[in-house]
Parts: sequence; C-alpha cells; structure tokens
Amino acid sequence: AKLDSRSEDTRCSAARQLAAHGPAAAAALPKLIPMLGNTVCPEAGRDMMPDYIEAIGGIGPFLDLVRNDSGPAAERAVDYLRYAERQHVSAPQLVAACVDGLHSRDEKVRARSAEALGAMSRAAAPAEPDLIRGLGDPNGRVRAFAAQALGGMGSRDGLLAALASPDSSVRTIAHEW
Repeated sequence: AKLDSRSEDTRCSAARQLAAHGPAAAAALPKLIPMLGNTVCPEAGRDMMPDYIEAIGGIGPFLDLVRNDSGPAAERAVDYLRYAERQHVSAPQLVAACVDGLHSRDEKVRARSAEALGAMSRAAAPAEPDLIRGLGDPNGRVRAFAAQALGGMGSRDGLLAALASPDSSVRTIAHEW
C-alpha cells in the first residue's frame, strides 16, 4: 500500500524495504517498475530506485522496459543498463536491448538507445544496420546520436549514409568522423 502513496519519500522507503528482501519481493515488481518513471529515491547523491528494482528482479525488468515500453521509465531503463553494463549487463545484451529501443514509439527512448550504442563504440557493431536506419528517424536527436554511434564504431557504410543525409547536422557529424 505504501507504494501507492502520494509521498515520494514513503514510496522510496517502501521500495528500499522491499529491496532488502531481494527476489522474495518479486510480487511487488509490477508496482515498482512503473515507479522508475516517476519516483526518484536519492541516497548518497544518486537515485536508488533502479538499484531497488534490480535487487528484486535483476536486469530483466530493465531489458523488458526497453523492448516493450515507452516513456520516462523506459528512458531510465536505457540509462541504467548503459551505466550498469560492465557490472551486470553483457555487451550483447545491451546492444540487443538498445536495438529494441531504437524501434520504440517514444523518440526519447530511441535517442537514448542510439546514444548508449554510441558509448559502446565498436562493441555496438551488430547494431550498425539499425543505426543506419536511424539516420532517417523523424527526430533530429535520434539521427544525430545514430550518426555519432556509427562514427564511433568506425562504420564506413554508416558514415557514407550519414554524408548523404538531408540533415545538415548529421552530415556535419559524419564529416567530423
């Protein structure tokens, strides 16, 4: 019931208590996962809500959000996976999740996914065809992050496609690479 509170502090306290029980609190995940999009639990200078969810459900809920959802919760899931990569998520898992994110209905999820792939450099090479398609995305941020990612992975085909883009900022990024 505390997870339904109007008070963010109360929701955070409940989430922290549930996380202490680990996987035994899995029944709470359907309420906790959407909270990723509207609840920030600050502790020691960072948001602990993703950690609480991971303590209960592992990385599966984050992968599922990126694959199947849109909105702030999915955006935060991409970010969490991106920064948790070395500890909890293998590069192939992250690439696959971000490729799914590139196909999201939500432009912010697509942009975050392209940005995360760009941070992976050559490890994101399996996403090259999807990033090339991202150069034609209706959203300029997605196009720019796709071009940046293609440059970072050294994709000759991707950079040639970016140079042919009607978007001048995409062409500029390609020229920089």
